[in-house]
Amino acid sequence: GAPASIVVAGPADGELPFGNFGWTDFFIQVPSDGTFSFDWLFNTEDLEDLDSGLYINNDYFPLSGTDGAFGSVSEPVLAGDFIGFSVESVDSLSDRGFLTISNFSAPPVPEPTTLAALAAVIMLALRRRA
Repeated sequence: GAPASIVVAGPADGELPFGNFGWTDFFIQVPSDGTFSFDWLFNTEDLEDLDSGLYINNDYFPLSGTDGAFGSVSEPVLAGDFIGFSVESVDSLSDRGFLTISNFSAPPVPEPTTLAALAAVIMLALRRRA
């Protein structure tokens, strides 16, 4: 089964004297229509205002850049959509931000019998067209 929580850690792989802007992303594809929800907590060892955020397909929704910020999200999605989580870093040096996702709930994967029935209906429709 799925873990109770995941942690997305921002990058810390830059080189002195100057690091580079970077980010760490984690994406999943939605298996069916419905609503996904989760709780989140952002912590940072770095300068505040580094962004943590949520992606739904190509749309980015900032969560927070403040240490200790938290909240909950619930959004409708369609089968095939992508949802993702991101943590950015200004310099990718030693200190990083951490986005903890917990209580994650997503639309269920369709049952194999449902998929088989759908495939049979499509096959029947295609045969009738031929």
